[in-house]
Amino acid sequence: MTLQGMVIAPHPPILLSEIGRGEERKAQGTLEGMECVAREVAEKKPEVLLCFTPHGLSFYEDIAVIDQEELQGDFGDFGYGSIRMSKRIDQQLVGAIKNTFRQTESRVVFLDKHRSIEYQAEWKLDHGLMVPLHFIDKKYQNYSVVVIRPGGVAIDQLDRFGKQLSTILQDYDKKVMILASADLSHCLKDSGPYEYREEGPRFDRTLVEMLKENNIQNVADIPEELYEPAGQCGLPSIVAGLGAIKEWMAADRDRRVKTEVFSYEGPYGVGYMTAKVDLLEEEATGEKDEWVQLAKASIQAYCDEKEALDYSRYKERLEQSEEGEKRLKTLEILEKQQAGAFVSIHKQGELRGCIGTLMPVTDNLAREIIRNAIEASAYDPRFEPIQSGELDDLQVKVDVLGKPEKISSADQLDVKKYGIIVEKGHRKGVLLPDLEGIDTVEEQIRIAKIKAGIEAEEVVSMYRFEVVRHEEKQLEI
Repeated sequence: MTLQGMVIAPHPPILLSEIGRGEERKAQGTLEGMECVAREVAEKKPEVLLCFTPHGLSFYEDIAVIDQEELQGDFGDFGYGSIRMSKRIDQQLVGAIKNTFRQTESRVVFLDKHRSIEYQAEWKLDHGLMVPLHFIDKKYQNYSVVVIRPGGVAIDQLDRFGKQLSTILQDYDKKVMILASADLSHCLKDSGPYEYREEGPRFDRTLVEMLKENNIQNVADIPEELYEPAGQCGLPSIVAGLGAIKEWMAADRDRRVKTEVFSYEGPYGVGYMTAKVDLLEEEATGEKDEWVQLAKASIQAYCDEKEALDYSRYKERLEQSEEGEKRLKTLEILEKQQAGAFVSIHKQGELRGCIGTLMPVTDNLAREIIRNAIEASAYDPRFEPIQSGELDDLQVKVDVLGKPEKISSADQLDVKKYGIIVEKGHRKGVLLPDLEGIDTVEEQIRIAKIKAGIEAEEVVSMYRFEVVRHEEKQLEI
């Protein structure tokens, strides 16, 4: 796998102890976050860091890519010219980018020696890169860089640019990791670089929460009326990097991401966030349970698109998979069967949704699972609807119900083997078998009555049913 993930890091020079001289300790959370970023890069061991920086010479309508063999820089602009850095440019990847974008209408400028003469400027490493690279170099140095400056290009264009980069990386033979250098709002305090604006903290909260919730899809949709007054400089870098990640995901439905925000704070009136985006790719670990896979695909489709899973397209995708023939045969069995089914969803061991049908309400079991997966994920009245960012943390199981059988005594129950239905007039409570924490028949009956709104002392009609349970430990959509 060429693409190894993405890290996000701020770039205040004051974080360097040589420059901060003790003031850096006011951003202790950020210092610890930078350590996490460096550790993440060291663990992945990329051969190339694909770097997006908002600083250095850039253009209002063009994305700039540095095209030379080496870049050098120092902190002279901050009074510390003796702190220097030099990085090799990965010419092979720059060449691949150049060959691709020469054939498109994208506004991409390659800053080589000829451009240096034309603009009478020297291409340097800017502090937007030198600060995060300073921390990374403490743990890992065996990499070259590609330096990209988004400039003033529109956010939607940067999203598309990132997606185009991802297609280049698919055929690239080196391990690449994305580094997005990004300060957030500069308007958090009147004592900061700009005067306080209420959009500043609101923008920061919006972006940080999106990443905490694993919601990378909507970062590029943050409205301009929020990010412009916020006085941020990092959103373009983040959007371009996430564009590449999203395109990587789109290439294979089994690909997912897991985000983590290491830190966020604004001690100097500027928002600093450190974060990572891990890439998760399903590995062949044996036969898949098609009942569960269908439920998971239904949950994802409804979370992402707010529409029911297109079952015909789902089967078409299976035809192209390695186990396609076998999995399609299993679906044929589901299509020929009618049964009630429950879909149960757990998150970190806690119930997140559970809805089902005692008797079938659709024309086959496949449709029953699709319907009940949507109901459990979005319409269980006990919980808020599941969001896309939660998908990687969910465990899903499907119980296919046998025909209910009326019983005359609790002695005919077995909490491990039988589920129970209690009924009093129009009130009805259902409890599945073999549930964690329910070890006795008495407890099973008590909880079923509570679910139905039936008092403990009331006499009820009881039914038992068996289930065939399908479950997996991890979400593998």
